[in-house]
Amino acid sequence: MRTLLFALIAALTLSPLAVAQSIEDRVRQMETRRASASTPPPAPLYGSYLGSLTVTEQPALGTFLRFLDTRFVFLSESEGTAELLRGGETVARFDWVTYDQAGPFYDIEPLRVTWPESDFSALGVPLDEPGDYEIVYRMGGEPFWRMPFTVTTSGGDDPYAPDPSVRLDGPWADHAYILHDTDESGSWVFKRWLHPDDVSTAMAPTVTVSRAGSTEPILVGGSPEHHLGISGDNWNRVEYELQWPGRRNATSGAYYDNPAFRANTERLDDGDYVLTYDLNPGPVSRYPFTVRDGAIVPTGRQAPGADPMTRIDGGGAAAWLVEAR
Repeated sequence: MRTLLFALIAALTLSPLAVAQSIEDRVRQMETRRASASTPPPAPLYGSYLGSLTVTEQPALGTFLRFLDTRFVFLSESEGTAELLRGGETVARFDWVTYDQAGPFYDIEPLRVTWPESDFSALGVPLDEPGDYEIVYRMGGEPFWRMPFTVTTSGGDDPYAPDPSVRLDGPWADHAYILHDTDESGSWVFKRWLHPDDVSTAMAPTVTVSRAGSTEPILVGGSPEHHLGISGDNWNRVEYELQWPGRRNATSGAYYDNPAFRANTERLDDGDYVLTYDLNPGPVSRYPFTVRDGAIVPTGRQAPGADPMTRIDGGGAAAWLVEAR
């Protein structure tokens, strides 16, 4: 028996299991475990990305586009490059680096113009020409994400305002999202982008969620909150907390005294739904979606199986929806 005990002690002493694991070994172990999981392709946290696009007019110099701090997910490198194309031709090149990471989230510094060099590169890229643009991000020289957008100009023939106005249009025009808030109540908040040219103070927008094939609202939007999105005279974000329908005004049709919807403790039944955004008066946008196991299945560029080169991400909290055409 004693011989067997000594043999067991010797085996444990020599075994790797008895050696204290170093921090470096633990990090490698966790990286291997994470890499073995089904990791989505890299993509921007799209709400953050749209907030990073900045269009500014500089006196005497014109209008410039900058790409400020933003956040991507599932990057495999901490630095890379990007290029801006117009009509398929490169008009600017950039480099980028990450400055913070938490799990799959990587914060990226503003894109730095590396070509063409100028005394005003810090202002961004001049938007002198209208056309079809595309921003392309690369890691290790290989493209991993791209976003097309258009630039249109108008005006410029007024001697008192000789600079034309610039408008950007892109995927944000037909995409919106529902955010499952991370606060303790877990509210759902509908968010979309509006261009100032497309709205007026005479409009009284409404938001409703109904079962597919029905017009009876299951959820309604509360009072809107407005936030700057793509700055300048371009797109701004508007958001509505989704609530249970309360009482309805017989004259305007608006709902009020709406009880809160708390997704952490309440849920919609699984099935197909449509969120309707009515500018009232004005265009009506409809966003079909499916609820599965109490959660929204993303559509459009975040849909399962979406093109990885144009995929967008919601960070596990936002479900992007594409407008039905």
